[in-house]
Amino acid sequence: PDDFDTRLRDALSNPNAGEFERGAAEFEVALRDGGALAISTSSLGEPDGSTVICFRDATGELRARRELEHRAMHDTLTGLPNRELLMDRLSVALARLGRQGTAVGVLFIDLDGFKEVNDAHGHTVGDELLVSVASRLRREVRDGDTVARYGGDEFVVLCEDLARIDAAQPLARRLAEAVAQPVSTGERLLIVQASIGVVVEQNPATSADALVRRADAEMYRVKQRVR
Repeated sequence: PDDFDTRLRDALSNPNAGEFERGAAEFEVALRDGGALAISTSSLGEPDGSTVICFRDATGELRARRELEHRAMHDTLTGLPNRELLMDRLSVALARLGRQGTAVGVLFIDLDGFKEVNDAHGHTVGDELLVSVASRLRREVRDGDTVARYGGDEFVVLCEDLARIDAAQPLARRLAEAVAQPVSTGERLLIVQASIGVVVEQNPATSADALVRRADAEMYRVKQRVR
């Protein structure tokens, strides 16, 4: 890597500074092929400054860390961001509102009829339905938007950089139409509907939790109207 020589020279020339405690330094560099190399240096304490330098392939450890980080922040069934990652991204989006002068939209989606699918056909078929719905939701949003599985049959879409208060409504309609399309699982043709609560916020002082709760409440109002 381009920075390898510089970082190694820094480690050797500053064996007793800062993090290089007792003449030992450890650092990791990313390789151009996507792997990682771990380097450690240790002074022998000799007058001539002799130092042992160890190189270790850390690619497996790097990939394992990335996999653990991904699993901690994503839903295992659909691969979508989970609730924790959603709230983190929403908090960041709200913090940027004051600087950008735009709005943030939160769409809370609940599947109507999903419980009946689970009861009639089992959880395996229900899981297939959730994966299909997740894929459809992803196709309808912009590249910078977030589709998250909030829990069970609930999904949340985070839309950043909305120029207008009503900009999220057309997306809500597209999402509802996409979810309502029949899903084929084996010989079955399943149909569910989506109740979607839409909230758009321009105040950066609003908390992520409060915004999601408002969208959830709006979703229930929509559900009651449909019933």
